[in-house]
Amino acid sequence: MKTTTQSQMVTIEEKIALYLSRQLKNGELGFVGTGSVLGMAACLLAQDLTAPDLSWIAGESGFVNPSPPLVRSVSGFQPRTEATKSVNAITRYLGKGVDFFIIEVFEIDEKARINRQMASDYAYAQGSGSTPYLRLAKKALLFTREHSPSVLIKRTQFVSTSRIHDKDKTTLLVTPLAVFEWTDKSEKPVLISFFSQGPNEETIRKKTGFDYLRANEISVVPEPSSEETDSLRTVVDPRGFLRDLYRSV
Repeated sequence: MKTTTQSQMVTIEEKIALYLSRQLKNGELGFVGTGSVLGMAACLLAQDLTAPDLSWIAGESGFVNPSPPLVRSVSGFQPRTEATKSVNAITRYLGKGVDFFIIEVFEIDEKARINRQMASDYAYAQGSGSTPYLRLAKKALLFTREHSPSVLIKRTQFVSTSRIHDKDKTTLLVTPLAVFEWTDKSEKPVLISFFSQGPNEETIRKKTGFDYLRANEISVVPEPSSEETDSLRTVVDPRGFLRDLYRSV
């Protein structure tokens, strides 16, 4: 499979969406916050490339499997859907425990306690009402657009939800620099991957406010393939909404 050329260089936000999409499997059912454009892009990429029978719920909107492309709208997508469910129906799905749950975090500490409600500048998160159900998901796919001690902190004072480290559950945190994993075998997160353009581990350590362990072998996240880039740019997000959204952030 060919990788992207220099002219096809993707942004780190697109790379995070691609990484998340690789964690999604065919036949799974998951949940993505209504305002999470990165999460929606990950699901659409997976459906287009590797998991055509993947199903996902777009927050409390009740939309199930909304179709691409991502567009400039309040919710971040054009709501052409397979089905529309009531809030009560969505709550029942979540109460049973979905296969995956994708959210952006404002703060996360070394015990995987998450502040999802309020950022340091007092901005509220979009689609945070169902955050407590994260605990029930088989896979928690967390991401942040900032890798700093103010986001990856020793202990958060406001806990929206948290993860219980279980051998049957996966908890990943994807940042612009690296990927961490929480497991039942360690009380601290484990650094498992770098993005190829990321700094050395000494810099990572300085930019990380919580303590973490190091995997025996730290992998380098594979660069996007030409197939992935083509799907991202022509099927999922042809208008460049994902790139424009974060260009001024």
